[in-house]
Parts: sequence; C-alpha cells; structure tokens
Amino acid sequence: SAGLLFPSWEGRVLAAGDAVMTRDFYRYRQGYYISEDQPRSVQTIDWIAQNADVVIPGHDNYFLTAATKFNRED
Repeated sequence: SAGLLFPSWEGRVLAAGDAVMTRDFYRYRQGYYISEDQPRSVQTIDWIAQNADVVIPGHDNYFLTAATKFNRED
C-alpha cells in the first residue's frame, strides 16, 4: 500500500490508500481482514493518528482524525 501526506489549508492530509480502508477500520484500529500483519496495521494507524489531520481512506469518505476517536473497548 502507498499513501501520500501533504499540507493543505485544513492541515496535513493523508491519501491513505488501503492503509486505512474506512473510518470504522481507523476507529477500531484494525487492518483489513486479509491483512498479513495486523500488529503492523495498528502501528500504521497509530502513526497516521499522530501525523495526519485529515484522512482520505481507500474505500470511504474523508474524515478528521481529531473528530474520530479510537474505540477503547479492549
């Protein structure tokens, strides 16, 4: 998977590709079901949360990281 992080007036925007499939995958800190390395997927999502303000996921509408809190049921 490849992504592109770039500055904009709204903050740092990440076109995430399949690193973030949808807002729900981001929220639940999950890689896609067939991801080869789930722990690495979680690390990637954590990095995204620290470095991007807006995420354009591979298969969903854009969302703001500050407005999308992680589900902490674990």
